[in-house]
Amino acid sequence: MPAEALTADQTPTDTWQWWEARRLRYNLGLAVAGVLAGGLAGLVIWSFRNDLAPIGIPWLAILFQVLLYLAFMAAANLCYLIGAVSEKVLSPRDPQAYRRRMWRLGFGFSVALPFAYPAWLGFVLTMLSRL
Repeated sequence: MPAEALTADQTPTDTWQWWEARRLRYNLGLAVAGVLAGGLAGLVIWSFRNDLAPIGIPWLAILFQVLLYLAFMAAANLCYLIGAVSEKVLSPRDPQAYRRRMWRLGFGFSVALPFAYPAWLGFVLTMLSRL
């Protein structure tokens, strides 16, 4: 039975199946956002290369950031469960509309969040270059 055909008398398994059916798309979005945000952070660092020349680019720090992003993806996947849990707690009248709305909201926030890092990095490097 397709997830869209579920009715209001869904079981916990139905809710779980709906959310799990979209997890791969969610993770692919996170991966793409991570690569794009990482590239943007690289451009920010490159644009400040003259200011960073005395200290160089610490490759260990870049590796740490990649590992940190993988930890972020793991945390985001734990947060992904909030959708299914909130549906069970709130018992919306229209579960399909609720699911779509919550999925879009969570996906949009999760994909936008990695871009906060290059923005923060640009801000910090701009402030440091003015010293």
